[in-house]
Formats: sequence, C-alpha cells, structure tokens
Amino acid sequence: MSALASEPSTRCALVDLSHDVWQDMLIHHWMPKPVIHDYISREQSAKFLEGGVSFQQVHVTIAGSTGTILQVPFQFHADGPDLATMPLEKLVDVPVVVIDAVGMPEIGPEVFDGQDDLAGKAVLFRTGQDRLWQTEEYYENTCYLAGATIKHLAKAGPALIGVDSKNTDCGTDQGKPAQHELLGAGMGVLTSLTRLDQLPKRGALLTVLPPRVVGMSSFPVRVVAVVPEGADTEGAGR
Repeated sequence: MSALASEPSTRCALVDLSHDVWQDMLIHHWMPKPVIHDYISREQSAKFLEGGVSFQQVHVTIAGSTGTILQVPFQFHADGPDLATMPLEKLVDVPVVVIDAVGMPEIGPEVFDGQDDLAGKAVLFRTGQDRLWQTEEYYENTCYLAGATIKHLAKAGPALIGVDSKNTDCGTDQGKPAQHELLGAGMGVLTSLTRLDQLPKRGALLTVLPPRVVGMSSFPVRVVAVVPEGADTEGAGR
C-alpha cells in the first residue's frame, strides 16, 4: 500500500472558526451590506448549453471588514505587507494559544499569567461575544485589549492575534492602539471569530488564507483549526 493510501497515524478534528456571510446580513451601521447576486444564472446558462447542463456565476460587492476578517499590517502601515504579500508562515499551521477573557470588557495583561512562549503563535482571546452575533448588541458593546496587554503582545511576538468580538480596540479610542501597534509589529489580526470553546488551550494548529488581492488590507476569511485526536477540550478557553 502506498503512503498516500495508508491511514494517517493521527486523526484530527477540523473546527471552523468563521461566521457565514450572506446578502443583507446585519453589520455595523456605517458599513455597506454585502450584495450577492447572479450575473449568469443557471436558467440563463441553460439556454446556451446543451444536454441539461447549467452553471452559475456570482457577482459579490463586499466591504473588507465583513464577517470574520483578517487584517494585515498594510491596513495601518503603508509599508507593511498587504493580503498578497503577508508571509505564509504567519498564516498556515500556526500553533494556537486560547486565552480566557470571558466577562472582561477590557482585557488586561493578567490573562497571560502562566502563558509563556507566545512567539510565533496564534493568540486567540475567547470573550464569549460571539453568542451575540447578528444582534445590535454585538456592535454596540465590544471587548478590547488594554494598553498593557497590547504592549505585552508586541513584545511577545505572536504571528496572529484573534478575538471572538468585533474589534481589538475600544470603539471610542480613535488612536486605535491595538490595531496600530500589533499590525505595526507585523502580526495579523483576526476579528469576529467563533467556536473558540471547541479548541484546547494549546495543541491546535490554525490556518487562514486570504485571497491574494494586491493593495487590500482586510478581507473576510475562513479560519480553520486542526485539533489532534486526544487533545483536551474539556473546559476549553475557561
């Protein structure tokens, strides 16, 4: 039996950490809603194809910060990598560290107690805000990273930062310190994640691959975690 046909030695679970995106979904009041429509419908294509064959082609108009998104340094720093040039080692098979931040409107540096070696990791903050997805409250009340937390992360050097709320910054802070400093340190920032309670605190691997759009700095993405068989997910993120 070839190596390709053999059974893998370790089975894994795949956890999708992304929200769906659809036509006219609820989003922040200042953003345009997604527009998704056929520019060639199945009915139209059936008229010029033969034998009952048909296909669909879709046109999508969407803001870069719709749904679960990845922000890359170019968003706040013109000399930083955009979606097309973000280093793959920061996006593929990145070891995950889940940080419990439930009930913390301001996420302080005390959440890192006992959490060493964050360099090159995907540090994901579980706030529980994803339970409010598609409600007005999701956009009105959000958790954010405290200044000391931002400094700690900038020094620790993760590859990715992620939250299951809509932002890493306080909505009234127009300096946007988390996004400005963490993106400036070369990290990617993921927002509006979900299902972080299905991950172990450590041991999972994260992959997020945006389209290679030149000159674009954020985009809806599908974020997938690979959880090895036997990983302890009991009380994950708690």
